This record gives sequence, structure tokens and C-alpha cells, in this order.
Amino acid sequence: YLCEVHHIHEWAHGGTTDIDRLTFACPAHHRLLSQGWTTRKQPDGTTEWIPPPQLNLGSSELAGQTRHDHIIHQRSDGIGRSRPHRQQPAEHEVPR
Repeated sequence: YLCEVHHIHEWAHGGTTDIDRLTFACPAHHRLLSQGWTTRKQPDGTTEWIPPPQLNLGSSELAGQTRHDHIIHQRSDGIGRSRPHRQQPAEHEVPR
């Protein structure tokens, strides 16, 4: 997987690079941070992704979910962006 290292507390704002203060994020989730999302490390070591207040998701807990396209592709002004629909490859095709 193409993961990026994320500082739980931003390095530019005084966060450390201690291993227990880092986590992994896919590029799409990492970009959510520039849209007001924050993260918090849980006692069990998992990372909680907390949406900005203007996104009324009903819950800040997204752990365990695997697809967040509806959130990732939503602009900060609340207007959703759509992605072009990709057809799934046939069983014998190798995905690119």
C-alpha cells in the first residue's frame, strides 16, 4: 500500500517524530488534514480521524470502515465532488 507517515501532532507546530507519535495514512486520508480533520492516538495504538465540526457526520469515529470516498471527495464548503466512475476489470484482466 502507498502509505504516508503522519505526525499525530504536526511537526511544523512542534510535534515530535517519536515512533509513538506517528501513524500511517493513505494519501487521500492524509489530505483530509488540510480540510480541517484532526487525529488522535487511542490508548490501544489505533488512530482516530476526527472530522471538522462543519461536517455533520453524526460520529467522529470512523475506525473500522474501509471506504470513505463520500467524505474524502467532499469539499470543505459541503458541496460534494464526484469522481469519474471506473469499471471493475474483468476477472482475467490485471488491474493497473
